[in-house]
Amino acid sequence: MSGHKEATVTISEDEYRRLHEVDMRARFMHEDYPKLVEDAYRTTRQSLDRDYEAFQVRQQLLLDTVGEVSGSLVDLESSTQQALVAYQAQIQEDMNHLAGTLWDHTDNLARHLFETHKKVEQELYRQTQEQFRQFAHSMRLQADGERAKASLAGDWVDAGMALVSFIQANYPHDHFWPGRLDGIENRLIQAHQNQEQGLFEAAISQAQDAYLQLAEMRLSCETAWSEYRFMQQACREQVKVLVRMTQSSAHIPAINLANQELGVNLDVDYWTQGGVRAMLQELRQIGRSIDRGLEAYSIENLRQLYEQVLPEKQQALSDLVGDARMAALSSQLRLNIADIVVRALFGQGYALTEASYSGSDKDGFYARVMDRSGSEILVQVDPEGAATPENRLHLIASDRQPRTQHELRQRAREIQRSLQQTGLLVSNLVAVDERTPYSKQRMENWSPRQAAETRGTYTTQPAQLSGEH
Repeated sequence: MSGHKEATVTISEDEYRRLHEVDMRARFMHEDYPKLVEDAYRTTRQSLDRDYEAFQVRQQLLLDTVGEVSGSLVDLESSTQQALVAYQAQIQEDMNHLAGTLWDHTDNLARHLFETHKKVEQELYRQTQEQFRQFAHSMRLQADGERAKASLAGDWVDAGMALVSFIQANYPHDHFWPGRLDGIENRLIQAHQNQEQGLFEAAISQAQDAYLQLAEMRLSCETAWSEYRFMQQACREQVKVLVRMTQSSAHIPAINLANQELGVNLDVDYWTQGGVRAMLQELRQIGRSIDRGLEAYSIENLRQLYEQVLPEKQQALSDLVGDARMAALSSQLRLNIADIVVRALFGQGYALTEASYSGSDKDGFYARVMDRSGSEILVQVDPEGAATPENRLHLIASDRQPRTQHELRQRAREIQRSLQQTGLLVSNLVAVDERTPYSKQRMENWSPRQAAETRGTYTTQPAQLSGEH
């Protein structure tokens, strides 16, 4: 009589995953954290310093541009600029404080920081509007007579056009507010047309309103560009950290169920079918896109990258290493399970004739045993998945002499008891119907000699995991 029986053999995957997460956190914090923070701090400070220097150059250029058109406007812009410089200096100080830790997204410090600064920005707008209206009212009172009004209208139109040119040359305004600058410029053109037609009051009113909108837009450009550059650098930090973490995780110690290192380094890329190389390629592509700036990522895209996408990549890396550890552990378990079963069969008069992985160590493991009568049993242990500790044990027997049901049950109980004594979670061994495709495939792979014999096989459906004997 022959037969095919199977059982599910596994360990506690949740517990192993928990130990893996603890090990990954401890390993990263101990080995890589200090140097990563130091490197990130240095590069972020350098980037922020360059941005602040560029900001100061822009402010001086603005004063020079406005001064060429109207000396009176220089005083107004200087007052606004003092408040803006103080605002940017505070951002610079806060950014420097966070430099080197921007990759740590857990508290969303960046979002909190800019929400706080938005309130300051709104107050800056209010002050600018108040100062501008006082200045504009004073200028209109001084314009006595048609000639003076015509000159004032021309000054406001020229100042507005100068500010349009300044914004065009210094800010990526269309990325932040598409078409907004064109709309304001059209109002300046209308003001100029009214001036030429002698409608000086209307021209002055239109040009002043347009100039105020331009002044507010310039402030918005400065703050939006500051936030963009900050988020860009924060994403750069995260990508750099993730690349370093991925590289350092390419070979990592195997751990057992007691969170103890086994003295063997795992090739994570091998056990995850190229997962490390794919992760590095994806991260480097993201890094190149970040460097391309606004043509690749809007400010909304950067926020999503910083707060969602890159944190998910960090978790994916941890999962990748966990999958590699689990795949390697499962491979070793297949060998161990086969060894335990073979040893149990030794006690029933069988001897080992062959044992090997079916292909690579990612595949199933099999062993053949034979007793003196020529009866054989194929012990086949197949993985249930690439990154799961669950394996399926198959026993395919070809008995030369008839076996009683009692003998078959006794053999199965002895195997199951041997497995359970090791702490493995084992389902009941149940018969498999040889008519099912799953069973047919294994029975057809049996040696020609056994295939020619009469078989009386059994059928099963996978049983629930059980620790019972």
